Amino acid sequence: MTKKDITAELIYIWKEEYEAGASFRKIGEKHGVSKATVGKHLTGVVTFREKAPHKKYADEWYELYLSGWSKSAIAKKYNVSAVSVGKILRTEKGVEMQGRKKELMHLLPTFKSLYEEGYDLTYISDKTGVSRQAILNYLNDAGVEIRSYSESSRKYEVDEEFFEEIDSAYKAYILGLVFSSGNLLEHYKSYSLSMVVKKDRVSILEEIFQVLTNKKTEELLYVSADNCYKDRICSLKLYNSLKKLGLNFRSDMTFPALEEKYLEHFLKGYLKGSSSFASKRGYLTINSEPLFYESLVNSISSIIDIDKKYLRKHKYSTASITVYQKESVEKIKNFINS
Repeated sequence: MTKKDITAELIYIWKEEYEAGASFRKIGEKHGVSKATVGKHLTGVVTFREKAPHKKYADEWYELYLSGWSKSAIAKKYNVSAVSVGKILRTEKGVEMQGRKKELMHLLPTFKSLYEEGYDLTYISDKTGVSRQAILNYLNDAGVEIRSYSESSRKYEVDEEFFEEIDSAYKAYILGLVFSSGNLLEHYKSYSLSMVVKKDRVSILEEIFQVLTNKKTEELLYVSADNCYKDRICSLKLYNSLKKLGLNFRSDMTFPALEEKYLEHFLKGYLKGSSSFASKRGYLTINSEPLFYESLVNSISSIIDIDKKYLRKHKYSTASITVYQKESVEKIKNFINS
């Protein structure tokens, strides 16, 4: 076919065929031209499809795969072929779907026991010298229920046993910081401690993360649209420890039952993270929650020696506390900074 044979009418036919799903190669074979010729004449006439249209799903499919989904199940959900799913997982994420070697089968009991005890893939990898992906492949083949992608693929260390027992003033203080800014989330087998602080209070988040993880301060997630830091620590063991102590979703959290000698330190951490001072008007506000409120008022009154009549419910909140009396405000500020 010569250039003269490629008429506007023919290009229109190619356009219709391409928009119906045919590739440049298929169109070229049908009309006796190269795929390059087809592409050249359709430039500016049609909107070209992505060469790998399913590539955009790579992260989603990988997360589902890590959560225990088979490639067939993923394919059905997205109305694509299992071959397409396997190809994307292999080329974009390095997942070998078939032909796995079984030379590490003797380590499977170790993988399973550590994983089912709540340890993440990074920890197991460090202990066994096997890659996280290989460990996950063995666990999937063994039918082990896989936790969420976020927890399974965690790339930083977590002190998962820090809150197993509150046996020091420092632990009680950190617990107070956590209660002031955190809540527990459970979502599709993902168990995490989620925390939110305003940008000017990032030091609260830094203290918590420095104690519980080895995540760097500059890696904390900042959301500019909300002018705050929002980050989380994924750990089933940490989640369970904090839930036993009373932390939950914010509206459901309750005051922890600690030894009396540690209550002062818990309160100091909590007030540091939850109180704010309005310098122009001279009053102080303490954020609280309905099931937490009464115990918090009692603790502030007894530990800092403030008459309860000065600890008023905030008029725009069902649980927050407002302190107007100057002496009481100073007592609380001095207590936090002591």
